[in-house]
Amino acid sequence: MSSEPDFLHDLSLLEHPMMINLPNGAQVKVTHKGKLRVSDGLVLRDVLLVPKFKFNLLSIKSLCEQLHSTVQFTESMCILQAPSQRKPVAIGRDHKGLYILDKKLLEAAEFVDKFESGQALHRNNND
Repeated sequence: MSSEPDFLHDLSLLEHPMMINLPNGAQVKVTHKGKLRVSDGLVLRDVLLVPKFKFNLLSIKSLCEQLHSTVQFTESMCILQAPSQRKPVAIGRDHKGLYILDKKLLEAAEFVDKFESGQALHRNNND
C-alpha cells in the first residue's frame, strides 16, 4: 500500500472500495489500486492507494504469490527465493526493528514477472 499516487501507474477503481484502519486510529476509504515498479524487473500489481498514510508497506504474502517465492527473515535481513532467481537474494535489511526494502539489492537481483498481457520483464546483470 502507498499514499503516493505518483508511485503507482495504471491506477484503476476498486470494484468494492474498502475502509482501512490507520495506526493513529483514523479510518480512510480506499478506492483505487495500481502497479508499483519496485525495480527494473519487479512490478507489483494490485497495490492499494491509501490516502493520508505516512508509509509505503509491502505485503510479503502478495509478493510471494506474485513471484511464486518464499521469504525468510533473519536477525538482520529479509531473503527472497523465487524460481526465476538463480540464488536467494536479500531484499531488505533490519533498521530499528523494521525490515526496510533495499533498492540497491533489488536492482542487482534477477526477476522474471509475467503480466496480464503475457509479456515477461527480465533483468540480467550481464545486460
